[in-house]
Amino acid sequence: MEYVSPEVRIDAYIRNVANALDQIEKEGVKNEVVEIARAYLKDSIYYLSRGDQFNALATIATQRAYSMH
Repeated sequence: MEYVSPEVRIDAYIRNVANALDQIEKEGVKNEVVEIARAYLKDSIYYLSRGDQFNALATIATQRAYSMH
């Protein structure tokens, strides 16, 4: 198996969440959960841009857990 850096994996996770949120919004869903998920996504992108992989992963994972409830 080829090594993939944590930053690349987190970036892929972020892109998948962003794509899912875009699709949800295209379907006309707009509510508090979607807004909160977008805020966590924005935070995750910010942390990753600063090289803070731990918090980038933590915030995007928290978004996913929050939006599943």
